[in-house]
Amino acid sequence: MATLLLFLELAVVVAMIYLGAKVGSIGLGMYGMVGRLIASFL
Repeated sequence: MATLLLFLELAVVVAMIYLGAKVGSIGLGMYGMVGRLIASFL
């Protein structure tokens, strides 16, 4: 179960960083921060 949660958190963070990379340099940092915030509450 813990492995599934780890992969879910990793997928959320990677997806947010990917979206941020499409937006631009400031978006990369902001989306990465949002992804980390979401992953910390899972």
